[in-house]
Amino acid sequence: MKVALIGNMNNNHFSFMRYLRDLEIDAYLLMYSNEQEHFLPQNDTWQLEKWKPFIKKINLDSGGKKNLYLTKKQIQKELRGFNIYIGNGHAPGYFYRAGMILDIFLPYAEGVEGLCMRFNPKKKKSYFFLFLKFLQRRGLIRSTILSCSLSELTIKKFKKLDVKYKRLGIPMVYQEEAVMGKKQEYFKNTLSKFSHRDFILFSHVSHIWKNPPYWWKCDLKSNHILIEGFSLFIKQKKCPKPLLVLIDYGIDVNESKQLISSFGISNFVLWLPKMSRKEIMYILDFVDIGCGELGGAVWGSTGWEFMSKGIPFFQSVDLTPEEYEIETGNPFPPIVNVSSPEEIRDHLLHYEINRDYYISLGTKLKEWYDSYAGISLAMKYQRIIENIYKKKAPEQAHYENRL
Repeated sequence: MKVALIGNMNNNHFSFMRYLRDLEIDAYLLMYSNEQEHFLPQNDTWQLEKWKPFIKKINLDSGGKKNLYLTKKQIQKELRGFNIYIGNGHAPGYFYRAGMILDIFLPYAEGVEGLCMRFNPKKKKSYFFLFLKFLQRRGLIRSTILSCSLSELTIKKFKKLDVKYKRLGIPMVYQEEAVMGKKQEYFKNTLSKFSHRDFILFSHVSHIWKNPPYWWKCDLKSNHILIEGFSLFIKQKKCPKPLLVLIDYGIDVNESKQLISSFGISNFVLWLPKMSRKEIMYILDFVDIGCGELGGAVWGSTGWEFMSKGIPFFQSVDLTPEEYEIETGNPFPPIVNVSSPEEIRDHLLHYEINRDYYISLGTKLKEWYDSYAGISLAMKYQRIIENIYKKKAPEQAHYENRL
C-alpha cells in the first residue's frame, strides 16, 4: 500500500509522512511546485538525506492556478501511482479535475483553504478565486473522508457543503534528535542573549493582527494581546529581568514593534530572525513559557511544538473543556487558556511566585501529547488508512487498468 501526502503547509505532511513510515506504511510527500520556503523539509529536519527518497515535487501549485493550464490527463500523471491520497491546500480541486478521489482532506486554513475567500467584483482575482472555490467544493463532496480541526468556521463550511467530516487533529510535529553541526555557533550566540534572565516567554507566532488579509474573517493571531499583557506585567513585576522573545515574521512586525515602544518595554523584548522549525525546536529547550495564538481558535503548529517539548503556554480557545471532549473524545489538554491582556499579566505574576505550578503544567502537557498526539495520533490514522484501502482496493485496481 502506497500513501501520498500532498502539500506541506506548516510542515504538517512532512511530519505526518515520517510518522507513517515509522509505522511501516509506505508513505511519500508530494510537494507543490511553489511551497513556501519556510515550510520546505530541509527546514524541519537535521537528517534530510534520510528522507529525500520519499519526497517528490509535482507540477501542481499550492494556489490551484495549474487548474487553468493543465489538462485532466496531465493532472492524473502528476498524481498517479498511489493507493491512498491525503491532501491539503487545493488538492480537492485538482482531484476533481483529474476525475480521481481524494481520500482524506486535512485543511490547514481557518474556514478551509479555497473556500474562505471573499468575492469582490471589483477585483479580477476574485473571479479566479470563485473558479477555485467551485473546484474545491466539487472535490470535497467527492472525498471519501474529510478530517478537520476544531475550528468552528471550518466546521460551518463543511456543514454548509453537507459533506462527511471527522474531527481529528494532525500529527504535525515530528521529534528527532537534533544534529547540531555548523549551526552550533548560531545557537550559542542566540542563547547567550537568554542568559541572566529571570525567565523566557517565547512566542514564534507570525505577526498578523493589525492588517490581516482581506479574506480573513477573524483575527487568528492577536499578537497585540500578548504584548499588552506583558507590558501590564512589567508594571507590577518583582523579578528584574524577564524576557519576551518574538520572531521577526509577519506583515505586522512593524506594528508590533511600535506597540512595544509605546508601552516602553523594549528593554524587555528580544526579536529573533525568522527561524526554521528545526531551529525553533532546539531553542524551545531553553524556554520557560510559550504563547500561541490568542484569537480564540484551537492551537495550531506553535501549540503542538510547545506541547511536544512540555512547555506551558498561553492560548485562547473558545471551546470549553466539556465541548472539546465531546467533539474529540479526548480530554482537554492543560494549556493556559487566556483571552485578555489582564489574564496574561495575572499568570505571569503568579509564575513569579509559583514556578513549580507551571512546570507541573508542562509535564502534564507532554504526557497529554504522548497520549493523544504524535505517534499515538498517527496510529489512529493508520487504522483509518487501512480501512479505506480495504474498501477501495478492488475499485482502484479496475480504475488503474482503465488509465
